[in-house]
Amino acid sequence: MRVGRRVSVIGAAAGVTGGEQAAQFDPAHGTGLARLVRASAQYPLIRDFSTTPSHYVEVQPTGRLLGFNNSNRLVSSADWDIQLQKTGYIREAGRCLVMLANVASKPMIIVLLDSWGKMTRIGDANRIKRWVESASLARPAAG
Repeated sequence: MRVGRRVSVIGAAAGVTGGEQAAQFDPAHGTGLARLVRASAQYPLIRDFSTTPSHYVEVQPTGRLLGFNNSNRLVSSADWDIQLQKTGYIREAGRCLVMLANVASKPMIIVLLDSWGKMTRIGDANRIKRWVESASLARPAAG
């Protein structure tokens, strides 16, 4: 895999198999990121590490504790059921947030690109969640 604006080959880990091996992946495009989220969700360790609010490790030989905090404060919220997430920044897409979360009792991949500020992506995620939940409540029951 080449790293940069475009990655020319994505392997089976990203859900691409067979003749699709030469598929184009643009890191600033939501569809490709959603595919990576779906593929990453197959690995329990990635899900666990990405959704742990904080963790401490003991540094040897001093025994000093070193703390790590998740940069996505939504993982600590009782209002969210996040299965996998990643925050970050890339030049092509700015501040980003990708998540696999249960919203309105359904799994949903949320990809937010080019947020204006550090907290904008969190606010946007909350607005999307409220919008989806309100739309599901307004929908008449099938029957």
